[in-house]
Amino acid sequence: MGDKVSAKAAMKEAGVPCVPGSEGALPEDPKEIVRIARAVGYPVIIKAAGGGGGRGMRVVHTEAALLNAVRLTRQKRAVFQ
Repeated sequence: MGDKVSAKAAMKEAGVPCVPGSEGALPEDPKEIVRIARAVGYPVIIKAAGGGGGRGMRVVHTEAALLNAVRLTRQKRAVFQ
């Protein structure tokens, strides 16, 4: 379950309630990233899909900080949680 995208998909398939978020890796289009964050609602957490132990997690409280947080997390696949 190290891959967060696959883990969330498996949990949803099993009927486990999940927090709202992106349904996979974030797109490259900044406007689409902003749209997803608005739909989820702030604050959002940007995290690497394959990260572990909280490394690479960033709590984003405002839209102004969103794209920079995504950029900093891009070393690994970023997803909203």
